[in-house]
Amino acid sequence: MPRVPRLLRRLRRSDGSACGLDDLAEALAARNAQLRTDVALARGEAARCATHEQGALRALAAARGIAALLAKINHVIAKAESEEQMLAQACALAVEAGGFELAWIATPDPQGWFRSLAASGAMTYLEQVRTSIDPAIAEGRGCMGSTWRDGIAHFNASIQAAESMRPWKDWASRHGLGAVGALPVRRDGRMWAVMAVYHRMEGLFDGDTRAVLEELAESLSRGIDRVAMDARQRQNDLLRQILLDNAVAGVTMTQGNRIVSANARFAEMLGYTGIDELVGHPTLSLYADRTEFQRIHDLYPRMYESGAAQLLSVHLKCRDGGLISCDLSGRLLPQPQGKPIAVWTVVDVTQRDEQTERLRKLEADAAFHAHHDALTGLPNRYALEQYLPGAIADAQRHASALVVGLIDLDDFKPVNDTYGHAAGDALLRQFAGRAKSVLRGSDFLARMGGDEFVVVLKGIDPVDAWKGAMPAIRRLHGCIATPFEVARDQLATVRMTLGAALYPDDGADAAALLRVADAAMYRSKARKGERAHWWCLGHADV
Repeated sequence: MPRVPRLLRRLRRSDGSACGLDDLAEALAARNAQLRTDVALARGEAARCATHEQGALRALAAARGIAALLAKINHVIAKAESEEQMLAQACALAVEAGGFELAWIATPDPQGWFRSLAASGAMTYLEQVRTSIDPAIAEGRGCMGSTWRDGIAHFNASIQAAESMRPWKDWASRHGLGAVGALPVRRDGRMWAVMAVYHRMEGLFDGDTRAVLEELAESLSRGIDRVAMDARQRQNDLLRQILLDNAVAGVTMTQGNRIVSANARFAEMLGYTGIDELVGHPTLSLYADRTEFQRIHDLYPRMYESGAAQLLSVHLKCRDGGLISCDLSGRLLPQPQGKPIAVWTVVDVTQRDEQTERLRKLEADAAFHAHHDALTGLPNRYALEQYLPGAIADAQRHASALVVGLIDLDDFKPVNDTYGHAAGDALLRQFAGRAKSVLRGSDFLARMGGDEFVVVLKGIDPVDAWKGAMPAIRRLHGCIATPFEVARDQLATVRMTLGAALYPDDGADAAALLRVADAAMYRSKARKGERAHWWCLGHADV
């Protein structure tokens, strides 16, 4: 029998019938087609995974930029000399440092349409659209109108998906605007304007990002109050000068340590019904205490030398025991016999000094927020940028090593998801307190944003720097050993990852050290399930 028929006799189907070559070829073709389909599906799934990972990385970078924006805007707010300058710089920073495509601050006109006070970024978008505060029309039902009406921040993660954004969808798409947030800006505690920020990335505004932007709006409101108070102080200073120039002020004359005369205004300022109640009284009775009296007494040598002198913010005692703050200008009038008479012009500046004190507190508050994280009270990213170059210079001067560690709290997101952002905030505050308590006075701890912190350890022996730093590193890790009370009867635990860079081994400047520490941290996080240590050194794959 020929060879091929013998092969055909051996090929049988499952039912026992013979299978020919044509049947075999058809089966092989079907199998190849299925394999090609499976390969195509696998490639598509890999592409989708890569796209999702790239999107997550872009979202993380955007969130980090927004977190860093708060410190920079707080610095601008603390230094701004005018309202216009502050608003313009805030919008510019939102675009340049925060990664937003457009930022503008607006207030309604008498007809309820928002008019721009400051803007930066995609300005042509603002030329094409109108926004109102009137909920009866479509242009008033977006984020900005809602924020103006209820005084709270509103966020729209997708302009194209939201029906309330219908009037702006077309122009937003043309300008690449994917998401929008509207933030309340207040003056003297009342709604005054709305700051709107637009980002190209949809789905950007998560809980942490919203909290940062809301804190930004509160800082801007505080800055507006500070600038307004500064302007009022300048007006008061001008008014004081006018009063002095026109002699519309209290006047009293003293000789020795006695009051010999006064005008009605001086008596009125101190709550007396007439000057007779003052004449003949010792001058000591005019002052809040002996310290204030001594200030005037110490002024007399200057008056004898030049004939005149001035003393600001002297506390005088009123008839009812209350105190007022006054600026005193004195001039000596020589007498033919006896001691000279001192003529004092007295201006009540109590309101000015109270405003000055309030302004000082506002400026101190603004300066604190410019350098500190609002949630934990730790130094922020801007403070770290100011501190680290000096720490490196100290290490170089003393021939010592420096450790820069980037800390990330693992499993922090589930705390937020399970118990809420208030619980997450409580955990961060507790961690910051624990970490500060275990570090030396010479060490530095800052919060970068989210659940990331930076520790700087100074004065480390360069012979074996990492060994010298380990006691402090172990104490830091001990901060998470005890669960955190995130709510009443609710405990949460987290883990920790640290990436460390050593000066001078890993870099000679702040940017290089932070970059190495960041890379080390992410290397450690990438192999969290199999790593031997919770930390990773920048110069070695430990």
